[in-house]
This record gives sequence, C-alpha cells and structure tokens, in this order.
Amino acid sequence: MKKLLFGLIASSLVFGTLLFVNVQPTYAAANFYLSPSKATVPKGTTLTVSIRVSSAEAIDAAQANLTYPADKFDFLSINTGGGAFDIVGEKSGGGGSVRIGAFRAGAISGDKLIATVSFRAKVESGSATINFAAGTEGVNSGNPIGGGQSGGTYTFAPPPPPPPPPDTTAPKITDVKVTATSIKGATIEWKTDEASSSIVEYGLTNKYGLSAEGAGQTKDHKVTFSSDLVLPGLSYHFKVKSADAAGNTATSQDSTFKTSGYNIKVTIKDRNGKAISEAQVTLGSNAQTAKTDKNGIAEFSDVASGKQFVTVEYKGKVQGVAIEVKDATEKEITSGKIKPQSFEVKIAGASIIYDVVNLGIPLAIAILFGALLGMAAIFLWQRVKGTKSTGQRAKSKPGKIISDQIQK
Repeated sequence: MKKLLFGLIASSLVFGTLLFVNVQPTYAAANFYLSPSKATVPKGTTLTVSIRVSSAEAIDAAQANLTYPADKFDFLSINTGGGAFDIVGEKSGGGGSVRIGAFRAGAISGDKLIATVSFRAKVESGSATINFAAGTEGVNSGNPIGGGQSGGTYTFAPPPPPPPPPDTTAPKITDVKVTATSIKGATIEWKTDEASSSIVEYGLTNKYGLSAEGAGQTKDHKVTFSSDLVLPGLSYHFKVKSADAAGNTATSQDSTFKTSGYNIKVTIKDRNGKAISEAQVTLGSNAQTAKTDKNGIAEFSDVASGKQFVTVEYKGKVQGVAIEVKDATEKEITSGKIKPQSFEVKIAGASIIYDVVNLGIPLAIAILFGALLGMAAIFLWQRVKGTKSTGQRAKSKPGKIISDQIQK
C-alpha cells in the first residue's frame, strides 16, 4: 500500500512539472554543402560550385558564408538565378570570403539550390579547400535551424595546352580515277590527305549540272552514282570536291568518263546474201571502226542508243546505211543482262550504194535528179553526133542524097 501511494505521488509531480515548464520547439537540421565537393582545376580555368541546403524542416531563409584561399583562387561571381530563394539580401565576395543571404515568401523543404559561385585557379599544383564559415544557417520564421556544413577540396593542375590555330588549309586531292561505268552512271574514286567529304559533280559539259555525294568524312573516297538523266554510250565531264571539318574545300581538275553503251553486231553481206570478210565498217557517231571477220561480222561496244550511221568500205566502194540502236528495258538494266543487238547490211560490189529508205526522201530525189541529168546528157550527145554524121554523108555523096530525096 505504501508503494502504491509513493507511485501516485511521483507521477503527480512529473505531470505538474510538465505543465509549468516552457518547452522550446525542436527543428530538424539544415545541412549546407558544396557541389562538386572535389574537382581538378587547371591553372587559369574556372571552378564553379553550387551552394545547396538540404533540410527536412521547412525554411524560408538561408545565410551561406564561405572562406577560400585568396592566394590560390580569384573570386569571379555569384549567380542566384535558378535558386530556391527569390529575394537576395546579401551577395558579396572577394578577399577570401563569400557571403550570401537569401529569402523567400513561403517556407520550403528538401534539397534546394541557394546560389552558384565561380572562382579562377591561380596556381598549377597542390590543393585548396573552400569551407563554410560561421553564420551559415537555415531559418524558419526567424528561428535558426542548426545543421552541418560540408565544404570541398580542389586539386590544381598545369594549364591546358593552347588551342590549335584555326585550320585554313584545304584537303589535297590525289589519285582521281574512274573505276567503273554503267549505262546510267559511274563510280569515281580519289584520295585526300585528311578526312573530308565526297562530292562528284558531272554533266555533258564542264558546266556539269548534276551531282552525287558520299556519306561521312574519309581519306579514301568512293562515290557510285546512277541517274535517269544519264544516257548510255556518251562522254561526260566531271570533277570531285572534298571539304574538311573546318569547311576548307578542294576541287579537282575537269576530267571525263564515258558511260557504258550497248554492244552491237553488224553483219555485212553481198546482194546474194554471202558474208563478206575484211570489209571496213565505221560507226560514224561513235567514230569506231572495225573489220568484218570470216562470218562478215563487225562488233562494236559502248554504242549510244538512237540513230547510228554505218559506213561500209569494200574494194574501194563505199555504202552508207542508218541503223536504230534501241534502249534496254528496265528489267535488262536491273538484271545487268543486256543482249547485243544485231544488224545486217547488204552491199553492191560494183557501185556506191546508199540506203534510200533510211537516208530519206531528199537523198532519193537527188539521186533521181542526177540520173535524169545523165540520161539527158547522153541523149544530147547522141543527137549532136548523129547530126555531124549526116552532114559528112551529104558532102561525100551529093548525087545519091538528092536522088534519094527525089525518090521519096
């Protein structure tokens, strides 16, 4: 019973004490720290650190004071932009000290940015620390909130090498060559002494007008192109261009390539259909010449499509005829299997003959007119000759002629 009474008295004393003691509120800690807390800083370069506060309790103001070695760092600037506190009451730096006081209208909690501070390294070796100084604290409604501070240690290094001078030298282009041709295009290769772009400009004249480009920067260039604007069996002008990363551009001299054309076979026969060997056949539009083999066949390659004039020379006689070389179909071009085209020409062994149908009406009229003139000349010559003969007979036998006329 006495023990129970003693317990009741003790509990009453404790409760009464709690009623009369003025208990102060307890706030969570506001921890200040620098980010980054470690870094290597070459001499002459800028170190920028963020001053941050992490608090579980809401705060509406922060005072951050730093110290730094003025013999190793030059103070540059304070930037409060992007920070959590929009009212700046104090912002100063220099002589080894930095002070920042900032406020906001409403309280906040969590990890927040106060400001960023920039320094320039003055030395190239050793290390230095930047610490928080006395007076650094968070505040909630005028009540300071204690906490910890964590500064940073920074290592110095020699200054970085100076930047290289600007590149003003264009690539050097060498070994430009055509390594392949097709009916609709070609493959052009070349080299440069530095990595650069790959561009080919081409066209029927040295004014070009068409272009093709390879991907990426390289020293070994290869551009393969094909275009419906390119025709088979024709010569094209081209030049190559290369630009380095700095934009310096080199251009080659003008060169030419000839697109692949069609293979054709021209068979030469006489009027009786017999093959003629050793006849010289010239393809005028391409300036190609070939002699017929024992089967009377002359072969040509890389021939352009369209009308082609063929001249055949045999035993001093010449014959001309027009042929039509057709374009390959899309299927043939895609498959790469284009068959040779064959043509047959019959010649006369004793005269110069031209194919009237292929050469057209004007030539036919000219030939006909020439024939008529020839016939007229022969007729006049015979007439003149006959007149002279009659005169001579009259002089030698006048009596007979008169007698004949009387008889008539």
